[in-house]
Amino acid sequence: MSEDLVTEVRLRRAFLGACVLAGALGAAAPAAAQTVGSVSGPEVRAGEREAEYRLGLAQDRAGDDVQTLHRAQIQTALNDRVRVRAIAVYRDRGDGTRFDHVEGELLWQTAKAGPSGYASGVNVEARLSNGRGLSQLGLDWRNQWRVGEHWKIRANALVDVETGAQAEDGVFGEARFSVSRRVGPVRAALVSYNDFGSLSGGAGEAVHQAGLAVSGDIGERWSWYAGGLLPVSGDAPDRDVQFRLGRAF
Repeated sequence: MSEDLVTEVRLRRAFLGACVLAGALGAAAPAAAQTVGSVSGPEVRAGEREAEYRLGLAQDRAGDDVQTLHRAQIQTALNDRVRVRAIAVYRDRGDGTRFDHVEGELLWQTAKAGPSGYASGVNVEARLSNGRGLSQLGLDWRNQWRVGEHWKIRANALVDVETGAQAEDGVFGEARFSVSRRVGPVRAALVSYNDFGSLSGGAGEAVHQAGLAVSGDIGERWSWYAGGLLPVSGDAPDRDVQFRLGRAF
């Protein structure tokens, strides 16, 4: 079987798996950051360059407000510890797709994985929203543990502040977790997103979501991801589904 045919077969299987997962979670979400966000790892590889597209679908509990988010990003490593990323997000609430915000990130891997399998990094984020006089500055502490040959654990702690005419006062916090295991050609994960709102209190109820995700590679350059979240507590979307497709250069 030729390499092109093998790649085509893998692509079809990946797409089918993504559709099955989306159906299971979507049939079972206002869109928050997790709709096109991720439980991110801290690792930087020298020479890495990648572009990625993400599609997020979120439906509220009443079932009458569906939002679609499109996220395009490109990233490149400056060396084996520092990586920069540029992001653009578009949003559709049923009245057409509109530009939502741009974002820049700088990730510094502070600890490389040693014998214990632990790695860590700090990600600095800056976001500028469209036409709302609102900007956001954030800090993300990323941690990862590789346990044995197949298991991987990730934990992210995020804080951010808002600036601009419509900014809310205070420091806002989130925590994200994932536990994943490689099963044959794919990686299956349990994920959790927790938005605590203002850490000084008085800024609304905390929102907690949890769900499943699967990911894998197509050939040497392509990667894919499909996942979904369900509400655990708080005013979380009733359904939150995400697809990703990435390509390394």
